[in-house]
Amino acid sequence: MDDQGEFDFTHRARRTDPKTSHIAAAGSSHKPVRYEKILAALKLMEDGGTCYELARATSMTHVQVARCMKPMEQKGWLPEHRCRIVRTNNMRLGDTGHPCTVWRVSEQAP
Repeated sequence: MDDQGEFDFTHRARRTDPKTSHIAAAGSSHKPVRYEKILAALKLMEDGGTCYELARATSMTHVQVARCMKPMEQKGWLPEHRCRIVRTNNMRLGDTGHPCTVWRVSEQAP
C-alpha cells in the first residue's frame, strides 16, 4: 500500500531505534489500514470507546489500538471523513480492571 491517504506518517521509527527497527518500519504498510478500521469502529460507538472496546471491534490487540490513538488525535480534522478523533474526560474500566480513556469521533471542526 503505497498511498497512505489521510494518515501520512513518514516517521515510523524513532531516531534512537536500532537500524533493524527502521528497516521493519519502512516495510510496514499496516498503520493506515489500522487507522481506517479504528475510525470506522469508533463512528459506530455512540458512547465512544476505550482501546479494549476498539480492539474487540477491529480484531486488533489493545496495544495496537492504543499506539494509534494519540497520532490520530494529533492529526486533527480529517476533511476526507469530516470528523476528528478526540479524547474525552470519561473513563471506563478496561479488561484489566483499570480505568481507560474513552475516545470518540467529533464532527465539529476545531
